[in-house]
Amino acid sequence: MKLDDLDARREIFSMLGRTGDVGAIEPLVNCMEHDLESIRNLAACALGNLEIESAVTPLLKYIQKESESVDDRITCGVGALEKIFKKIGGEKYVSNLIEILDKNESIKIRAAVAKLLGKIGKNMRKEEKETIEKSLISVLEEACKSDANVKEWNKPNILSNIFGALGNVSCSEPALDVLKHLNEKYDYSDIENTIHRIERRMRYNEC
Repeated sequence: MKLDDLDARREIFSMLGRTGDVGAIEPLVNCMEHDLESIRNLAACALGNLEIESAVTPLLKYIQKESESVDDRITCGVGALEKIFKKIGGEKYVSNLIEILDKNESIKIRAAVAKLLGKIGKNMRKEEKETIEKSLISVLEEACKSDANVKEWNKPNILSNIFGALGNVSCSEPALDVLKHLNEKYDYSDIENTIHRIERRMRYNEC
């Protein structure tokens, strides 16, 4: 089969992703440097379908590649990591994800990573959750530091992803203070829901 044939390449990557074989990592990573964007994206998605830890590092690098489209990096990069972490757990990669959350050029990617961190951090120890919480609050404050920023960030799955992640990991007065301040100014239902989730967790000592 020729790799440049659309149906053939889809079948190749589908088969590689289903193998669950660490031996598929190298050819897939090599394909992520291919000239054709469609092949690079199919290779990234296939890495996620392998659901093995060896695929994590190349996917983290893929998410940071500004030469790839933002939507592809979210779907084929963050989405692939979510599949892997669902199987192996992502706790050991929290620091890598926080770096992306803090520094990536795209607010959409940062929000997608925030959502992923919220899922990973949900079952972590309180001290570990606090690290994620601190970074999420920092990004949220950046998003809402001006009305222009809020208008830009208040798009589907951007601010709501950050609020949802905070709702999963936050259990502190500083987080509540930030959220209550934003709620007074912008009155978003997502903020109100997040506040209630954190207050309930604190009330019942579920931190």
